[in-house]
Amino acid sequence: MATILLVDERDANRTVLAALLRQNGHRLLETADPAEAKEILRTERPDVVVTDVLMAAMNGFPLALLRAGRDGPGPRFILSAPKYLMAETRRLAQSSGVSHVIAKPFEPRELLELVSTAMSEPLHAQSGTEVLDETSIENRLSAISESLRRHVAQLEETSGKLERRAIECTDQLETARAALKEEVSKRLVAEEDLTQANRRLHEQAMRDPLTGLYNRRYLMDFFERELHRARRGGERLGVMMIDIDHFKRVNDTFGHAAGDAVLSAVAKYMLSLVRGEDMLCRYGGEEFVLVQAKASAEAVMQRAETFREGTRSLDIVHDGQRIGPVTLSIGISMFPDHAASSEALLQVADVALYRAKRSGRDQVVICGESPAVADSCSRTVPEER
Repeated sequence: MATILLVDERDANRTVLAALLRQNGHRLLETADPAEAKEILRTERPDVVVTDVLMAAMNGFPLALLRAGRDGPGPRFILSAPKYLMAETRRLAQSSGVSHVIAKPFEPRELLELVSTAMSEPLHAQSGTEVLDETSIENRLSAISESLRRHVAQLEETSGKLERRAIECTDQLETARAALKEEVSKRLVAEEDLTQANRRLHEQAMRDPLTGLYNRRYLMDFFERELHRARRGGERLGVMMIDIDHFKRVNDTFGHAAGDAVLSAVAKYMLSLVRGEDMLCRYGGEEFVLVQAKASAEAVMQRAETFREGTRSLDIVHDGQRIGPVTLSIGISMFPDHAASSEALLQVADVALYRAKRSGRDQVVICGESPAVADSCSRTVPEER
Protein backbone atom coordinates (compact mmCIF):
# COMPACT_ATOMS: atom_id res chain seq x y z
CA MET A 1 0.00 0.00 0.00
CA ALA A 2 1.27 3.51 -0.83
CA THR A 3 0.38 6.92 0.52
CA ILE A 4 -0.57 9.06 -2.45
CA LEU A 5 -1.10 12.82 -2.52
CA LEU A 6 -3.55 14.07 -5.17
CA VAL A 7 -3.13 17.74 -6.03
CA ASP A 8 -5.78 19.05 -8.44
CA GLU A 9 -7.94 22.18 -8.53
CA ARG A 10 -10.95 20.24 -9.81
CA ASP A 11 -12.89 18.38 -7.15
CA ALA A 12 -14.44 15.96 -9.64
CA ASN A 13 -10.99 14.83 -10.86
CA ARG A 14 -9.76 14.23 -7.32
CA THR A 15 -12.93 12.36 -6.35
CA VAL A 16 -12.68 9.94 -9.28
CA LEU A 17 -8.94 9.31 -8.89
CA ALA A 18 -9.19 8.90 -5.10
CA ALA A 19 -11.99 6.34 -5.43
CA LEU A 20 -9.95 4.40 -7.99
CA LEU A 21 -6.77 4.34 -5.91
CA ARG A 22 -8.58 3.52 -2.65
CA GLN A 23 -10.24 0.54 -4.32
CA ASN A 24 -6.74 -0.76 -4.99
CA GLY A 25 -5.59 -0.46 -1.37
CA HIS A 26 -3.79 2.88 -1.36
CA ARG A 27 -4.01 5.63 1.27
CA LEU A 28 -5.14 8.89 -0.26
CA LEU A 29 -4.51 12.52 0.65
CA GLU A 30 -6.24 15.25 -1.38
CA THR A 31 -5.90 19.00 -1.77
CA ALA A 32 -6.43 21.81 -4.28
CA ASP A 33 -4.13 24.30 -2.45
CA PRO A 34 -0.37 24.38 -3.26
CA ALA A 35 0.51 25.71 0.22
CA GLU A 36 -1.47 22.93 1.89
CA ALA A 37 0.20 20.43 -0.41
CA LYS A 38 3.65 21.54 0.77
CA GLU A 39 2.58 21.11 4.39
CA ILE A 40 1.18 17.64 3.68
CA LEU A 41 4.38 16.75 1.92
CA ARG A 42 6.41 17.81 4.96
CA THR A 43 4.29 16.13 7.60
CA GLU A 44 2.91 13.02 5.86
CA ARG A 45 5.88 12.20 3.63
CA PRO A 46 3.71 10.62 0.83
CA ASP A 47 5.20 8.02 -1.44
CA VAL A 48 3.68 9.40 -4.65
CA VAL A 49 2.45 12.84 -5.72
CA VAL A 50 0.01 13.01 -8.64
CA THR A 51 -0.64 16.51 -10.00
CA ASP A 52 -1.85 18.25 -13.16
CA VAL A 53 0.69 20.10 -15.27
CA LEU A 54 -1.92 22.78 -16.10
CA MET A 55 -2.02 23.66 -12.41
CA ALA A 56 1.76 23.68 -12.39
CA ALA A 57 1.89 26.00 -15.38
CA MET A 58 -0.23 28.55 -13.51
CA ASN A 59 1.75 28.68 -10.23
CA GLY A 60 5.08 26.82 -10.55
CA PHE A 61 3.75 24.10 -8.31
CA PRO A 62 6.19 21.22 -9.10
CA LEU A 63 9.15 23.50 -8.30
CA ALA A 64 7.67 24.31 -4.89
CA LEU A 65 7.09 20.63 -4.17
CA LEU A 66 10.60 19.71 -5.18
CA ARG A 67 11.97 22.38 -2.90
CA ALA A 68 9.79 21.10 -0.07
CA GLY A 69 11.19 17.61 -0.43
CA ARG A 70 14.90 18.48 -0.43
CA ASP A 71 15.60 17.61 3.20
CA GLY A 72 15.31 13.85 2.70
CA PRO A 73 14.12 11.18 0.31
CA GLY A 74 11.71 12.87 -2.08
CA PRO A 75 8.37 11.43 -3.25
CA ARG A 76 7.88 10.06 -6.72
CA PHE A 77 6.11 12.53 -8.97
CA ILE A 78 3.54 11.71 -11.67
CA LEU A 79 2.58 14.64 -13.90
CA SER A 80 -0.63 14.40 -15.92
CA ALA A 81 -1.20 16.57 -18.97
CA PRO A 82 -3.43 16.83 -22.05
CA LYS A 83 -2.05 15.14 -25.11
CA TYR A 84 -1.37 18.45 -26.84
CA LEU A 85 1.06 19.39 -23.97
CA MET A 86 2.88 16.07 -23.65
CA ALA A 87 6.10 17.21 -25.38
CA GLU A 88 6.45 20.27 -23.13
CA THR A 89 5.48 18.20 -20.06
CA ARG A 90 8.21 15.65 -20.69
CA ARG A 91 10.81 18.43 -21.01
CA LEU A 92 9.52 19.93 -17.75
CA ALA A 93 9.76 16.53 -16.06
CA GLN A 94 13.36 16.12 -17.25
CA SER A 95 14.33 19.54 -15.86
CA SER A 96 12.53 18.82 -12.55
CA GLY A 97 13.86 15.34 -11.98
CA VAL A 98 10.40 13.81 -12.43
CA SER A 99 10.38 10.32 -13.97
CA HIS A 100 6.73 9.76 -14.84
CA VAL A 101 4.17 11.55 -16.99
CA ILE A 102 0.76 10.40 -18.17
CA ALA A 103 -1.46 11.76 -20.93
CA LYS A 104 -5.09 12.63 -20.21
CA PRO A 105 -7.60 11.23 -20.56
CA PHE A 106 -6.13 7.96 -19.32
CA GLU A 107 -7.51 4.54 -18.57
CA PRO A 108 -7.73 3.60 -14.86
CA ARG A 109 -5.52 0.57 -15.48
CA GLU A 110 -2.86 2.82 -17.02
CA LEU A 111 -2.66 5.03 -13.91
CA LEU A 112 -2.57 2.04 -11.57
CA GLU A 113 0.28 0.49 -13.54
CA LEU A 114 2.20 3.79 -13.46
CA VAL A 115 1.75 4.06 -9.67
CA SER A 116 3.05 0.48 -9.30
CA THR A 117 6.03 1.29 -11.51
CA ALA A 118 6.85 4.42 -9.50
CA MET A 119 6.54 2.51 -6.22
CA SER A 120 8.96 -0.13 -7.44
CA GLU A 121 11.70 2.49 -7.83
CA PRO A 122 13.94 3.17 -4.79
CA LEU A 123 13.79 6.53 -3.04
CA HIS A 124 17.04 8.48 -3.21
CA ALA A 125 17.94 10.94 -0.50
CA GLN A 126 18.73 14.33 -1.92
CA SER A 127 21.32 16.60 -0.30
CA GLY A 128 20.36 20.14 0.57
CA THR A 129 23.30 21.39 -1.45
CA GLU A 130 21.94 19.93 -4.66
CA VAL A 131 20.70 22.74 -6.82
CA LEU A 132 17.65 22.40 -9.06
CA ASP A 133 17.82 23.81 -12.55
CA GLU A 134 15.22 26.43 -11.63
CA THR A 135 15.84 28.52 -14.74
CA SER A 136 15.24 25.51 -16.97
CA ILE A 137 12.08 24.64 -15.02
CA GLU A 138 10.79 28.19 -15.33
CA ASN A 139 11.49 28.11 -19.06
CA ARG A 140 9.62 24.81 -19.41
CA LEU A 141 6.68 26.18 -17.47
CA SER A 142 6.68 29.26 -19.72
CA ALA A 143 6.69 26.98 -22.77
CA ILE A 144 3.70 25.10 -21.35
CA SER A 145 1.92 28.36 -20.70
CA GLU A 146 2.62 29.50 -24.25
CA SER A 147 1.36 26.20 -25.69
CA LEU A 148 -1.71 26.50 -23.52
CA ARG A 149 -2.28 30.07 -24.74
CA ARG A 150 -1.99 28.95 -28.36
CA HIS A 151 -4.35 26.06 -27.73
CA VAL A 152 -6.87 28.37 -26.11
CA ALA A 153 -6.54 30.74 -29.09
CA GLN A 154 -7.15 27.82 -31.46
CA LEU A 155 -10.17 26.80 -29.42
CA GLU A 156 -11.49 30.35 -29.51
CA GLU A 157 -10.94 30.47 -33.27
CA THR A 158 -12.67 27.13 -33.67
CA SER A 159 -15.45 28.33 -31.39
CA GLY A 160 -15.83 31.45 -33.54
CA LYS A 161 -16.00 29.35 -36.68
CA LEU A 162 -18.52 27.04 -35.09
CA GLU A 163 -20.56 30.02 -33.94
CA ARG A 164 -20.52 31.52 -37.42
CA ARG A 165 -21.38 28.15 -38.89
CA ALA A 166 -24.19 27.78 -36.37
CA ILE A 167 -25.52 31.19 -37.42
CA GLU A 168 -25.30 30.15 -41.08
CA CYS A 169 -27.03 26.87 -40.32
CA THR A 170 -29.67 28.72 -38.31
CA ASP A 171 -30.25 31.08 -41.24
CA GLN A 172 -30.41 28.11 -43.62
CA LEU A 173 -32.80 26.31 -41.30
CA GLU A 174 -34.95 29.43 -41.02
CA THR A 175 -34.98 29.73 -44.81
CA ALA A 176 -35.83 26.04 -45.13
CA ARG A 177 -38.48 26.39 -42.43
CA ALA A 178 -40.04 29.35 -44.22
CA ALA A 179 -39.96 27.45 -47.52
CA LEU A 180 -41.49 24.40 -45.84
CA LYS A 181 -44.17 26.55 -44.22
CA GLU A 182 -44.97 28.07 -47.59
CA GLU A 183 -45.05 24.64 -49.22
CA VAL A 184 -47.31 23.28 -46.47
CA SER A 185 -49.55 26.32 -46.86
CA LYS A 186 -49.72 25.78 -50.62
CA ARG A 187 -50.53 22.11 -50.13
CA LEU A 188 -53.23 22.92 -47.61
CA VAL A 189 -54.73 25.41 -50.05
CA ALA A 190 -54.45 22.83 -52.84
CA GLU A 191 -56.09 20.19 -50.65
CA GLU A 192 -58.87 22.60 -49.75
CA ASP A 193 -59.33 23.48 -53.42
CA LEU A 194 -59.42 19.77 -54.25
CA THR A 195 -61.94 19.14 -51.49
CA GLN A 196 -64.10 21.99 -52.74
CA ALA A 197 -63.74 20.75 -56.33
CA ASN A 198 -64.76 17.24 -55.29
CA ARG A 199 -67.67 18.69 -53.36
CA ARG A 200 -68.72 20.69 -56.41
CA LEU A 201 -68.36 17.64 -58.64
CA HIS A 202 -70.43 15.60 -56.24
CA GLU A 203 -73.00 18.38 -56.09
CA GLN A 204 -73.03 18.60 -59.87
CA ALA A 205 -73.48 14.84 -60.11
CA MET A 206 -76.51 15.16 -57.82
CA ARG A 207 -78.09 18.23 -59.47
CA ASP A 208 -79.79 19.00 -62.74
CA PRO A 209 -77.59 21.57 -64.55
CA LEU A 210 -80.55 23.41 -66.12
CA THR A 211 -82.85 23.97 -63.14
CA GLY A 212 -80.37 23.54 -60.28
CA LEU A 213 -82.74 21.04 -58.64
CA TYR A 214 -81.56 17.68 -57.35
CA ASN A 215 -81.73 14.91 -59.95
CA ARG A 216 -83.29 11.48 -60.02
CA ARG A 217 -80.19 9.79 -58.58
CA TYR A 218 -80.28 11.96 -55.47
CA LEU A 219 -84.04 11.53 -55.19
CA MET A 220 -83.77 7.79 -54.56
CA ASP A 221 -81.17 8.19 -51.80
CA PHE A 222 -83.19 10.91 -50.11
CA PHE A 223 -86.46 9.01 -50.56
CA GLU A 224 -85.14 5.88 -48.82
CA ARG A 225 -83.87 7.91 -45.85
CA GLU A 226 -87.18 9.73 -45.49
CA LEU A 227 -89.16 6.49 -45.70
CA HIS A 228 -86.99 4.94 -42.99
CA ARG A 229 -87.57 7.99 -40.78
CA ALA A 230 -91.31 7.93 -41.46
CA ARG A 231 -91.59 4.22 -40.61
CA ARG A 232 -89.61 4.67 -37.40
CA GLY A 233 -91.63 7.71 -36.33
CA GLY A 234 -95.02 6.50 -37.51
CA GLU A 235 -95.34 9.56 -39.74
CA ARG A 236 -97.03 10.14 -43.10
CA LEU A 237 -95.24 11.19 -46.26
CA GLY A 238 -96.53 12.56 -49.57
CA VAL A 239 -95.18 12.12 -53.10
CA MET A 240 -96.08 14.36 -56.05
CA MET A 241 -95.38 13.44 -59.66
CA ILE A 242 -95.57 16.79 -61.52
CA ASP A 243 -95.67 17.18 -65.31
CA ILE A 244 -95.77 20.35 -67.47
CA ASP A 245 -98.71 20.06 -69.85
CA HIS A 246 -98.16 20.23 -73.61
CA PHE A 247 -94.43 20.73 -73.16
CA LYS A 248 -93.67 19.20 -76.56
CA ARG A 249 -95.87 21.88 -78.10
CA VAL A 250 -93.78 24.60 -76.40
CA ASN A 251 -90.57 23.16 -77.88
CA ASP A 252 -92.14 22.79 -81.34
CA THR A 253 -93.63 26.28 -81.32
CA PHE A 254 -90.97 28.41 -79.59
CA GLY A 255 -87.86 26.21 -79.73
CA HIS A 256 -85.91 24.20 -77.18
CA ALA A 257 -84.34 27.32 -75.62
CA ALA A 258 -87.85 28.53 -74.80
CA GLY A 259 -88.63 25.09 -73.38
CA ASP A 260 -85.57 25.39 -71.13
CA ALA A 261 -86.79 28.80 -69.98
CA VAL A 262 -90.14 27.29 -69.06
CA LEU A 263 -88.51 24.45 -67.13
CA SER A 264 -86.28 26.90 -65.21
CA ALA A 265 -89.16 29.26 -64.39
CA VAL A 266 -91.47 26.50 -63.18
CA ALA A 267 -88.67 24.88 -61.10
CA LYS A 268 -87.75 28.22 -59.52
CA TYR A 269 -91.34 28.97 -58.63
CA MET A 270 -92.03 25.57 -57.04
CA LEU A 271 -88.72 25.63 -55.16
CA SER A 272 -89.72 28.94 -53.57
CA LEU A 273 -92.68 27.16 -51.93
CA VAL A 274 -90.87 24.05 -50.72
CA ARG A 275 -90.09 23.58 -47.01
CA GLY A 276 -86.55 22.83 -45.83
CA GLU A 277 -87.41 19.24 -44.89
CA ASP A 278 -88.95 18.51 -48.34
CA MET A 279 -87.11 17.69 -51.53
CA LEU A 280 -88.00 18.78 -55.07
CA CYS A 281 -86.15 17.18 -57.96
CA ARG A 282 -86.24 17.09 -61.74
CA TYR A 283 -87.26 13.53 -62.44
CA GLY A 284 -86.64 13.68 -66.17
CA GLY A 285 -87.74 15.71 -69.21
CA GLU A 286 -90.57 17.96 -68.09
CA GLU A 287 -91.38 15.86 -64.99
CA PHE A 288 -90.64 16.80 -61.39
CA VAL A 289 -91.05 14.90 -58.13
CA LEU A 290 -91.68 16.39 -54.69
CA VAL A 291 -91.26 14.31 -51.55
CA GLN A 292 -93.10 16.07 -48.73
CA ALA A 293 -92.20 14.86 -45.22
CA LYS A 294 -94.52 14.82 -42.19
CA ALA A 295 -97.54 15.83 -44.23
CA SER A 296 -101.18 14.80 -44.37
CA ALA A 297 -102.99 14.11 -47.64
CA GLU A 298 -104.86 17.39 -47.22
CA ALA A 299 -101.58 19.34 -46.83
CA VAL A 300 -100.08 17.64 -49.88
CA MET A 301 -103.19 18.34 -51.96
CA GLN A 302 -103.15 21.98 -50.86
CA ARG A 303 -99.48 22.34 -51.80
CA ALA A 304 -100.15 20.72 -55.20
CA GLU A 305 -103.04 23.08 -55.90
CA THR A 306 -100.77 26.03 -54.99
CA PHE A 307 -98.21 24.76 -57.50
CA ARG A 308 -100.87 24.34 -60.20
CA GLU A 309 -102.56 27.70 -59.72
CA GLY A 310 -99.31 29.64 -59.27
CA THR A 311 -97.78 28.16 -62.39
CA ARG A 312 -100.76 29.30 -64.49
CA SER A 313 -100.01 32.86 -63.34
CA LEU A 314 -96.31 32.82 -64.26
CA ASP A 315 -95.30 35.44 -66.79
CA ILE A 316 -92.65 33.63 -68.86
CA VAL A 317 -91.00 35.64 -71.64
CA HIS A 318 -88.30 34.35 -73.97
CA ASP A 319 -86.73 36.40 -76.78
CA GLY A 320 -89.51 38.94 -76.47
CA GLN A 321 -92.23 36.29 -76.77
CA ARG A 322 -94.64 35.56 -73.93
CA ILE A 323 -95.06 31.84 -73.35
CA GLY A 324 -98.11 30.56 -71.64
CA PRO A 325 -100.12 30.11 -69.78
CA VAL A 326 -98.21 27.07 -68.51
CA THR A 327 -100.25 24.42 -66.68
CA LEU A 328 -99.34 21.42 -64.52
CA SER A 329 -100.81 17.94 -64.08
CA ILE A 330 -100.01 16.43 -60.68
CA GLY A 331 -100.44 12.91 -59.35
CA ILE A 332 -100.16 12.18 -55.61
CA SER A 333 -99.49 9.09 -53.50
CA MET A 334 -99.23 8.84 -49.72
CA PHE A 335 -97.21 6.70 -47.33
CA PRO A 336 -98.39 4.46 -45.79
CA ASP A 337 -101.89 4.85 -47.28
CA HIS A 338 -101.09 3.87 -50.89
CA ALA A 339 -97.75 2.00 -50.74
CA ALA A 340 -94.83 1.11 -48.47
CA SER A 341 -91.78 1.38 -50.79
CA SER A 342 -90.30 4.23 -52.76
CA GLU A 343 -90.78 2.41 -56.09
CA ALA A 344 -94.42 1.64 -55.35
CA LEU A 345 -95.14 5.18 -54.17
CA LEU A 346 -93.65 6.60 -57.36
CA GLN A 347 -95.68 4.12 -59.40
CA VAL A 348 -98.95 5.11 -57.71
CA ALA A 349 -98.15 8.81 -58.13
CA ASP A 350 -97.35 8.18 -61.80
CA VAL A 351 -100.67 6.39 -62.33
CA ALA A 352 -102.45 9.32 -60.67
CA LEU A 353 -100.58 11.69 -62.99
CA TYR A 354 -101.77 9.81 -66.10
CA ARG A 355 -105.29 9.91 -64.73
CA ALA A 356 -104.96 13.71 -64.44
CA LYS A 357 -103.76 13.82 -68.05
CA ARG A 358 -106.66 11.69 -69.28
CA SER A 359 -109.09 13.86 -67.36
CA GLY A 360 -108.08 16.98 -69.25
CA ARG A 361 -104.78 18.06 -67.65
CA ASP A 362 -104.28 21.11 -65.38
CA GLN A 363 -105.48 19.24 -62.29
CA VAL A 364 -104.37 17.30 -59.19
CA VAL A 365 -105.33 13.62 -58.66
CA ILE A 366 -104.79 11.03 -55.89
CA CYS A 367 -105.26 7.67 -57.59
CA GLY A 368 -105.93 4.32 -55.90
CA GLU A 369 -105.20 3.11 -52.38
CA SER A 370 -102.49 0.60 -53.30
CA PRO A 371 -100.44 -0.54 -56.31
CA ALA A 372 -102.98 -3.34 -56.86
CA VAL A 373 -105.91 -0.93 -57.08
CA ALA A 374 -103.84 1.41 -59.25
CA ASP A 375 -104.67 -0.75 -62.27
CA SER A 376 -108.11 0.87 -62.17
CA CYS A 377 -106.35 3.95 -63.59
CA SER A 378 -105.59 3.62 -67.26
CA ARG A 379 -101.85 3.25 -68.02
CA THR A 380 -102.43 4.39 -71.61
CA VAL A 381 -99.95 7.15 -72.37
CA PRO A 382 -101.51 10.02 -74.29
CA GLU A 383 -99.84 10.94 -77.50
CA GLU A 384 -98.88 14.25 -75.95
CA ARG A 385 -98.44 14.74 -72.22
